[in-house]
Amino acid sequence: MIDRDDFSDQTTRLFMFHQFDTLRKLRAFYSSGGPRFIAWLHRGSELQNEFESFWLDDKKVHFSSIAHSLTRVQLIKSPVEQELREKYKGSENFELTVNEVEIPKGETTYWCKTDQLPRFPTKQHIIRFEPILSESSKGFVHHMEVFLCTGLKRVAEYNGPCNSEAKPMGLRQCRQVIAAWAVGAAGLSMPKEAGIAIGGTDGTQDVVLEIHYANMHQAQGIVDNSGFRFFLTSQLHKFDVGVIELGLVYSPRNSIPPGQKKFSLSGYCDNRCTDLALPAQGITVFASQLHTHGTGWKVATYHLRNGRRLADLNRDDHYSPHYQEIRLLQKPVRVYQGDSLVTKCTYDTTRLSAVTFGGISHEDEMCLNYIFYYPKTDLELCKSEVSQPELDEFLQQMLTDSVKYPGSVEDKFNAVDWMQTDHAEKLAHFYSNAILEMHCNNSAGTRIPGSTIHVMPVHVPQHPIPVTTLNKLKCLLPDK
Repeated sequence: MIDRDDFSDQTTRLFMFHQFDTLRKLRAFYSSGGPRFIAWLHRGSELQNEFESFWLDDKKVHFSSIAHSLTRVQLIKSPVEQELREKYKGSENFELTVNEVEIPKGETTYWCKTDQLPRFPTKQHIIRFEPILSESSKGFVHHMEVFLCTGLKRVAEYNGPCNSEAKPMGLRQCRQVIAAWAVGAAGLSMPKEAGIAIGGTDGTQDVVLEIHYANMHQAQGIVDNSGFRFFLTSQLHKFDVGVIELGLVYSPRNSIPPGQKKFSLSGYCDNRCTDLALPAQGITVFASQLHTHGTGWKVATYHLRNGRRLADLNRDDHYSPHYQEIRLLQKPVRVYQGDSLVTKCTYDTTRLSAVTFGGISHEDEMCLNYIFYYPKTDLELCKSEVSQPELDEFLQQMLTDSVKYPGSVEDKFNAVDWMQTDHAEKLAHFYSNAILEMHCNNSAGTRIPGSTIHVMPVHVPQHPIPVTTLNKLKCLLPDK
């Protein structure tokens, strides 16, 4: 409902409200945490001063023929975020940015710049980070990350494409995420009890700023100076913050056939990895950033314990790759040793005529969830991909030619006629049942010693356990 309007100073402001605690279904819809689309129509060339309430059916209203505007918002945000942002905004801060980078003409470029953090003789906590985006390059910067280098050796200076042969070998030790941003996101404030540790005599100063540029129209002469602003304090919080990357490995093994309205892929962080890598008291997840590329429209991370599905760690049933917030969870989630986290992404490839491969290019697809948590552990990445030998065997069976098909995974996928009635369905069934290769990795980018490599997919029950039932089953859950 429109409460009032303000047309002063050539600026139109509409103040809208809706009763929140009304119908149960409506309350659940708004509380699910995902973004909502707000559209408004223009009557003629100017907005009118009078409005009337009415329902719009997008099947009957042809927006392309009516002057309109559209924005994405998260209507129900964590009330803690505003409080923390105001509290931290006056804190000491520093910036890490690229300097006058001319964005390459290629559709996809990952740019890496080595840098150093300011010198702090004592340990500090980063309590907030936020993006710095150049006006000239908005629309070209797809996402950014800052990685802290963990090795003892100094990292060589570098400023160029991440896949260049000139890139120093030593950058492989730079995998500990301390900041992340993607299109649509704002900053992230740490909770009062935790912060991202930097500085001190044992702390490394070397970092890598990685920026994904998406230059879809191969524009020339676009100069970028984007990066991050960090706010910090010497008044240490109780815990150090860590980031774990969940989901699928960037691999063409995880690929999507064309012509599919809702094809799903799942990435697994299985119970053997969490049992090995998490502390006995567990971890507390306080924020999450879901991530796909252009065909993703629904993402969820399921939380399982002893085969039972708990409340989802995060989900967005209206996901947009153009609005990728890092969201403070409405309620922090405890994850214990032996828990499993399954990140499922659903894609729409109905407009495509070729296979969409898993990978890092803007035209490829991803399925990720970056979770921010405390206390920090050595677990940096917990992801999966389907077993290569099993995938090769499956694709060979899908080919009509009895001769073994040579070539890469991409070649084999492209050789299959995915428009045949049941081929995509068979692939979906294969992904749900095939052996997986688990990547239970530390910040150095290597598997944690003792972690299991080959596992089976985790079955996700259709519905989570209701809260009332969960309370009755407390005796079956770990007493942490």
